[in-house]
Amino acid sequence: MLPERPQFSHPLRFNGKKYYRRSDLDHFKRELEAFALGKPLPAKPPIPDGDLLVSHKKVAAEFDVTTRTLDRWTAASSSLSDLNSKSLI
Repeated sequence: MLPERPQFSHPLRFNGKKYYRRSDLDHFKRELEAFALGKPLPAKPPIPDGDLLVSHKKVAAEFDVTTRTLDRWTAASSSLSDLNSKSLI
């Protein structure tokens, strides 16, 4: 059985712009590594005080994807969490 798929974090919005917490991005990277190796996903650490915010464009550049792809990842994560929260009978 494959481990659960990593979920991309939802952006925070300030003045109409999207930002992501640095700790969430680092955790997502660790989840991707674990998923690729077939290991269980690591537990999410608590959000540190003074966590840095990274802009939507910089996150896209960091993952080498377009901003549209980031929006798709976010939408997919929310639909996955919706499916996980519903009980399948």
